Amino acid sequence: MASRGDQQAIEAELKGTTLRVYWQVFKSSKPVGVREVQRLIRFSSPSTALYHLEKLRELGVVRKDEYGHYAPVEDIKPSQFRMFLRIGKVILPRYVFYAVFFAATLVMYLIQSLLVGSEISPMALILGSSAALVCVYEAVRIWKDKMI
Repeated sequence: MASRGDQQAIEAELKGTTLRVYWQVFKSSKPVGVREVQRLIRFSSPSTALYHLEKLRELGVVRKDEYGHYAPVEDIKPSQFRMFLRIGKVILPRYVFYAVFFAATLVMYLIQSLLVGSEISPMALILGSSAALVCVYEAVRIWKDKMI
């Protein structure tokens, strides 16, 4: 695990184009090569992609394998990416899972109330729907603000 000082140094260097390159490496489910990064980010030459990939390697946030491909280091996650979870090839804001939880809980409550024939509480509807909506709003905001 990176120390607090190392983490601050990484965060200071991870911005702009270097952050965009890291995002491509982070979201890929397999190690990426220099030319692949060049195509994904539309760099004019592979040397630009190589420069940023090597900068990331020197920072210790990616590793280079024997074939020249780069992959993220698993135990280092810059603060810009702490609000995201990667599940296979899919990257989602953490709030998506909270939104799904609150929406599913509200739906189960409504189904249970209708099946039993009990009265539906307006307070439960307000709290459940507002919690789900706030989480959806935050997930969308984080996705739009991912700086890439």
